[in-house]
Amino acid sequence: MRIGSSFTILVKLPRPFETHKTNTKSEKAAFIQAAFAGFSALLGDLHEESYIYVQDVRAASYGYGGRTQEWRYQRAS
Repeated sequence: MRIGSSFTILVKLPRPFETHKTNTKSEKAAFIQAAFAGFSALLGDLHEESYIYVQDVRAASYGYGGRTQEWRYQRAS
């Protein structure tokens, strides 16, 4: 039985405009690979089942001060 450190991280990428995605699949894959390598360097014996979750977040789904980013975008136009 293999015992090692593991981790889970969640990264949320805002999409300020619904027609544009902030990062490509290749960029996300490179980030996930680099993050795993970085945590492996920090934690040593890292279990393969460590998770990195990259989530695209639509502007209408997040905000601050009671207003969505989509609301702010629409008002700025």
